[in-house]
Amino acid sequence: MSESAAAREWLAGLVTESYGRLYGVALRILRNHHDAEDALGNAMTKALANIHTLEDRGAVHGWLRRIVRNAALDLRRRRIRRPLAGDGVDEVPDPDGTDAIELVGDAEEGQRVLALLPELPEKQRDAFERRVLRDEDYQDIAEALGVTRNYARVLVFRAIDRLRELLG
Repeated sequence: MSESAAAREWLAGLVTESYGRLYGVALRILRNHHDAEDALGNAMTKALANIHTLEDRGAVHGWLRRIVRNAALDLRRRRIRRPLAGDGVDEVPDPDGTDAIELVGDAEEGQRVLALLPELPEKQRDAFERRVLRDEDYQDIAEALGVTRNYARVLVFRAIDRLRELLG
C-alpha cells in the first residue's frame, strides 16, 4: 500500500471515529441536518484531497474540525445569498441554548445588533463577537479572554441577553 493510500485510510478511520463531533460542528453552524451532512461530505472530500498538507498527525482532530467548520460556513454563506424554498424544516435548537444566530437573523437586525455592541461591557462584547461573528468555540474564547470555558459561555449568554434588552 502506498504512503498516500495509507494516509487516506488512516484519515478515513479517524473520520469514522470522530463523525459525531464533526457532524456536531457542522450542525451547530448550519442548524439543519441535511445541510450539516452536505457540509461534512464536502469537508471530507477536501480533507482526503489535502491529507498531504497535514504536517503534524497529532493535530489531525483540529485540522479536521477546521475543515468542517469552513465547509459549513461556506455553505451557510451560499444559503444566505440564495435561500432555498423549504429550508429550515429540520432546524434544531442551538445546543448551547443561546440561539445567538436568531438574534442577528436578518441583515437589518444584524446591523442594529452591530450598532449596539459598543454598549456591552468589553469582555461580553469580545466573547459575543468571537462566538457569533467569528464562530469560535467556547474553549478558544476562554483561552483568548483568560477565563474558564463555562465563564466564556456566561459572557456570551449575558451579551445576548443584554442585546435583546437593548433591541426592545
